[in-house]
Amino acid sequence: MGPTKADEKPRVVGGVRLMKGIDTKLYDVVCVAPRNHMVFTPLLASTCVGTLEFRSVAEPIGRIQPAISSANPVRSYFFLANCTGVDADDHVSLLALLLGKKVEKVCLKS
Repeated sequence: MGPTKADEKPRVVGGVRLMKGIDTKLYDVVCVAPRNHMVFTPLLASTCVGTLEFRSVAEPIGRIQPAISSANPVRSYFFLANCTGVDADDHVSLLALLLGKKVEKVCLKS
């Protein structure tokens, strides 16, 4: 993934919280997160004792920002990874992708 061209929408790289409120008509979104879901942790204990089901406290990323779901053809992406650093001057995010047990470092130009 290279830098955006002059005729393309600007690309924003961030986490899940940024994705929730961003207008995907104005920006392409690249989400970097270690999980493909968010968990409402105050209710997590209730799932262990059977008061709630696990699906009641977990929200998939695709529902938080529909632009990154695989059925959507826009130029927005989700990386299951940890962000290990950001170089704001060069517009580069350093990612550690979790591919099974192998950890691979990748540079993502935004």
